[in-house]
Amino acid sequence: QDNSRFELFMGKLILSNNNHEKFKYQLGLDLQHQTAKGQRILNKYQTQNNYALFSTVEYAPNKRLILRPSGRLINNTNYNAPFIPALNILYSFNNYKIRASYAKGFRAPDFKELFLNFVDINHNIVGNEDLLAEQSHNYNYNIDFQHNFLGSNIKSNISAFYAKIFNKIDLYSSTLNQEKFTYFNIEKFYTKGVSFNSNASYNKIELSVGASQIGRYNNLSQLSSIPKYIYSTDYNISAFYYLSKTSKLNLFYKYVGKSPNYRLLNSEVIESTSESYNMLDVSLNKSIYNNKITLTIGAKNLFDIKEIKQNNSTNSVHSSSSNMSIGYGRSFFMQLNLRL
Repeated sequence: QDNSRFELFMGKLILSNNNHEKFKYQLGLDLQHQTAKGQRILNKYQTQNNYALFSTVEYAPNKRLILRPSGRLINNTNYNAPFIPALNILYSFNNYKIRASYAKGFRAPDFKELFLNFVDINHNIVGNEDLLAEQSHNYNYNIDFQHNFLGSNIKSNISAFYAKIFNKIDLYSSTLNQEKFTYFNIEKFYTKGVSFNSNASYNKIELSVGASQIGRYNNLSQLSSIPKYIYSTDYNISAFYYLSKTSKLNLFYKYVGKSPNYRLLNSEVIESTSESYNMLDVSLNKSIYNNKITLTIGAKNLFDIKEIKQNNSTNSVHSSSSNMSIGYGRSFFMQLNLRL
């Protein structure tokens, strides 16, 4: 047995004005110093410093339009970081709010992904010191609107996104039985998707429903006649019932749809499908002493989902299946919050 010690020292300085009606700005300095020590760390010691200057400007030429450009200049001692720009636009009229944004992204691998060898009776994850930093381009579009229907206030949201990620860091199973994992870079990883969420409140009930469809780029589509994007669909429902002014019943449900994937094995494309599953959480809140103390009791993962099947098939007659871990099963909790 041994100890692996990770330390992060960080400081941030921000200068801003918030009292101007049309023009606001923010200037900042961000400093981070990170170290890792231990027998399971490469060379027993690693260090990395990250310095960044950032700024944001918000300009409102009229009451309907807000423009917010920003930028971040980074100096990382282990990786060459690009200049990070972003632009957000908000346009409001009547009961609608329309947002559009673009942002460039950068993420250096953390020390656990680079240097930590996490091997015990339950884990076999090996760090990869040759990892490259992630870079990305992200586009988002969003519409918020609200209206009244049969005495209920309904707030809805429709959003769409598209992201291009280069050298995305992910875990890779080096064997078919998925016993050994290591980190690697995905050269190109594109995602796109749409989502819808709606929230309604009536008397003592609040109800929120949502759905999303996410598509992920499949790099093997360049080598084989398989779909360029792989899609999965999720649904979620949240419900809150106010038993009284001081107590509330909460319900959270999520359906995760089937998720297909493809990988290359011995020059043959293997299709893998993760089965769909359902998650349900329930909790009860009770506040006392003018909401200064809140007691919460509840249960998570009531369906006791621990693993789902992952079916692998090839173009031949052979197929196999394995289990993929989802969580540690059903659990119960009690939480006490004190507001001073």
